[in-house]
Amino acid sequence: MIPDFYLQRYPFILHRCRWKYNLVPTIKSASFSFEPLSDAHLDCLVPLLMNPTFSGFYNEVREYKFKLKLALKYVAQRGGHFVIRSNSDNSILGEMIILEESKGKWEISYWLDSNLWGRGIMTDVVREFTSWVLENTALDFLYARCHENNLPSYKVLCKSGFVQEKRMDNFLFFKLGRDNKKSEI
Repeated sequence: MIPDFYLQRYPFILHRCRWKYNLVPTIKSASFSFEPLSDAHLDCLVPLLMNPTFSGFYNEVREYKFKLKLALKYVAQRGGHFVIRSNSDNSILGEMIILEESKGKWEISYWLDSNLWGRGIMTDVVREFTSWVLENTALDFLYARCHENNLPSYKVLCKSGFVQEKRMDNFLFFKLGRDNKKSEI
């Protein structure tokens, strides 16, 4: 357990440690809950990721279901991965991820069950998650990126308040912050 005086004195380090070691409690918002990814979620997530229309981080291991479960187990140990759960019916919808890409630069990524695409769900998820992070942590900015051909993800980020900062190597880079100032990425 991390002593309270340490957590109060170093809030930014607190969140780095919490996310890295999965010490963050379940985050609850109006419509969704974000539960730290754990072994208990693996059996629910594997069928969602087995859908061939989904293309994401887990693509390389999809052909072998047992490898997919090992990949999920590995990322659960890294921290920063949250299962998205609907508050209305308690179903698992996908995954929300927040990782420190470089010192002090935290990036979000996400995926949603492909059966739920096109309904505005991910936009609501990203809005609620990023609002919680910016209101409850010492972070001033969050970053995201998507492939330039991924129009749905582009729309999610824009509708969630992210501002496109630049384009590089077929990717679009976005920033969301407490203030509306742009900074270099």
